[in-house]
Amino acid sequence: MGGYCVVDKTFGAVPMLKVTYADRHLDVKFHDKHTGRLDRNFRDQSLNCRACRFNDIRIEARELPATLSVVSEDQTKEIPLVVFDYNSISRICDLLDDQIEHKKVDLDLLNDEFVALSRQDKETEEGQLLGAVLGVIRHGYEEHFEAEMLALRSCFWRNRTHREYPNFLALLNKAIKPREFNAHGVSLKFGDADIQPAFWRNLRDFIDFLSEEFGPAFVVSGTLLGLVREGRLLPHDDDLDIAILLPATSAAEAAEQWLGIKNTLFARGILNENLFAIKNPPVLKPKRIDGVPIDLFPAWIENEKLFVYPHTFGDLTPADAFPIRYDVRTQTPIPAKPEKMLEINYGQDWRIPNTSAKLPWQMWNKNYRQFLNAQAFEKW
Repeated sequence: MGGYCVVDKTFGAVPMLKVTYADRHLDVKFHDKHTGRLDRNFRDQSLNCRACRFNDIRIEARELPATLSVVSEDQTKEIPLVVFDYNSISRICDLLDDQIEHKKVDLDLLNDEFVALSRQDKETEEGQLLGAVLGVIRHGYEEHFEAEMLALRSCFWRNRTHREYPNFLALLNKAIKPREFNAHGVSLKFGDADIQPAFWRNLRDFIDFLSEEFGPAFVVSGTLLGLVREGRLLPHDDDLDIAILLPATSAAEAAEQWLGIKNTLFARGILNENLFAIKNPPVLKPKRIDGVPIDLFPAWIENEKLFVYPHTFGDLTPADAFPIRYDVRTQTPIPAKPEKMLEINYGQDWRIPNTSAKLPWQMWNKNYRQFLNAQAFEKW
């Protein structure tokens, strides 16, 4: 560990750090050099203080609990900086990490250790994260543990709670490698997946079902980009994007009809029920095809303009997408003029791979504000 400590002049010119554990203590010297910024900030002696830098202080688990203090030069003044403890949750995490390293994960043992935790420990942020991590490792995707982990991810990114989420995420991904946990839940990059012919048949069957029940369905977004540009699914992608053309002629009608599709899919057991509580409209999450997550998006025609949430906002005509054609290699339904849609979605240089490109969700949601604020979604 390392950091900075700011002390006043009563600590003298050469204060010390003291690490106390059990009945012993270890004295650690500060570094004399400051960073440029700290040196500038504390050069003025009128501040009556100085900044001291320290690093490479290592405390082993067997030495915990331990206290890090700063001690004055004459040993007469001491102030604790931080107390380190080794709680039960940290012990289980370290046990899991060690088991992963030795490729012998004993989920029954880990579960017993977790069950033995006190209710108070389980209800802490770290306890919630640990419970979700162990559940995802054991059960994988489309279980309530995956939904819990997604909810905790949202807490970290949106509410800035569960600050230890990145550390637990790293431990989870280490355990389920080559799969990983991300915004789609547990997934596998297509570059690491073994895509079999049966996958394409299952995908076509699902799209045929959507088309027969609700309206013409076709692939969009990253799925379309991969098929058109590379003749396969994008190696860095991990989910399928499918749009359904609704018979709506306005944003309000589209929202009402999309709500009806959601209710129908839910009643037939086709949607991933565990994600309902944490996923906002209008993206629908059906159960997976051969383990691959799916996003369903609404589309409609209004005043002879095509709208495909979230990226195509009246920029194309119906003739640009219909009648649906089929990808030569996979026979997957795609728009009539896929190149025009891809240029709208990804820009004129869509033929050049760019894995670091960021999608303009803020602009898209602003475009579709009327649709997203439709009264139908109040009943979602």
